[in-house]
Amino acid sequence: MTVEQTLDQILDRVTSRHEELSREVTAGISHEIVEYGAEERNPAFWEDVRGFGDLQIQGAMVAARSGGEISPQALEVIREATVRRVRQGVPLESILQAFRLGHQIVWNAVVEESQQVEGGQSAAVHLTLPFLRFVDAVCACIAQAYLNELHTASVTADRAARDLLEILLEGELTEARRRSAQTASVSAGIELDVDAAHQVAIFVDEETSDTLRRLASELEALLGDSFVLGVMRHDELILVTDPGTDDPTGLSRILKERGARARDGLRAGVGLICEGSSGYSESAAQARSALDVAGAGRPVVGLADLPLLEYVTARPDPVAQAMVPSAVTELAGGTKAMDRALRETLFAYLGSGLNVMRTAESLPAHPNTVTYRLARLGERTGYDHRDPSQLVELAVALRIAIQGRSDDRTVTGMRWPTSGPLDISRWGSAG
Repeated sequence: MTVEQTLDQILDRVTSRHEELSREVTAGISHEIVEYGAEERNPAFWEDVRGFGDLQIQGAMVAARSGGEISPQALEVIREATVRRVRQGVPLESILQAFRLGHQIVWNAVVEESQQVEGGQSAAVHLTLPFLRFVDAVCACIAQAYLNELHTASVTADRAARDLLEILLEGELTEARRRSAQTASVSAGIELDVDAAHQVAIFVDEETSDTLRRLASELEALLGDSFVLGVMRHDELILVTDPGTDDPTGLSRILKERGARARDGLRAGVGLICEGSSGYSESAAQARSALDVAGAGRPVVGLADLPLLEYVTARPDPVAQAMVPSAVTELAGGTKAMDRALRETLFAYLGSGLNVMRTAESLPAHPNTVTYRLARLGERTGYDHRDPSQLVELAVALRIAIQGRSDDRTVTGMRWPTSGPLDISRWGSAG
């Protein structure tokens, strides 16, 4: 008997054990591979697995007789089965492990049957190369199909996420747009209650949008369950979060401390916590306003972090700048030591509740020096520091003038008090 005849006899014997081998493959996959075992109560899933096992056994027999060749039709069936596994959440290594397990069972059967045929053990060596070619072709097909499906799924999810964001940013949702939002969220793999509390942040990078794409992934890992949606839109990264608390400063604090570390060109603005379907556009508008205030010295700005007057005076407004008296404009741009001392004293005086002694401690300076500087401010600008309303107007005018001259919109010593909104009624006497 020739080697070819011996091989045909071995393969015929293996083929006659098809049902037995198919059951063994299915049982082995269920027992050894966790991701498959998780589906043990799904009859349709296991019917699909058994069908693929049948194809694997038949394909191995055909490949062994043809030198390892596998037909395009068989490869297409393998590709389709791989796509189904991806959609069922089975990872690539588990799909390949299932195939290798099945192949091992088939090869063991070949070895067993070769021992039952005269000259079979020496002849079986000739099956090694065809089987290797078969394994290589199937593994390559599985890997390529898996990557292609992941890419398709990613593109589909990204498109759905962008669609969802556009729907949310349009404002109050009609019933039709609610259904569209629900459809988009399912396609994007996002669990979203459109009426729940949410908070929006906007990121820009003056140099490259690649930084923002990487940042989106970092934020998803950083924020965990708080992360809802991160979408690139017109060279911006728009982040939607579930704040989980009533603290509107929480997100900006996380971004400052851990998320958006110092990177040249990166800016971020964080809106307030809003509720209802119209709140997305509101929080996004607030985030954009906060972004207007961000600068190199303060790359992350949360709207809730800013006292109202600081926010109002920090935003560039050519009309307001034109209304600032020339004497205040000159003081804002002055480079002499006294000019800087007068500016610092004014803002320290505000932060100390119009109390000379506390102002002196905060600078630090002698109380007489503080009194002298306040008097000099009146002489230079015409504003009376003993009149709270005039003092506030001077501080606002000076702040506007300073911001008009500052590219990064942060000037050391020019910050409003951060303890809360300015409350003139609680300020003490000028002494």
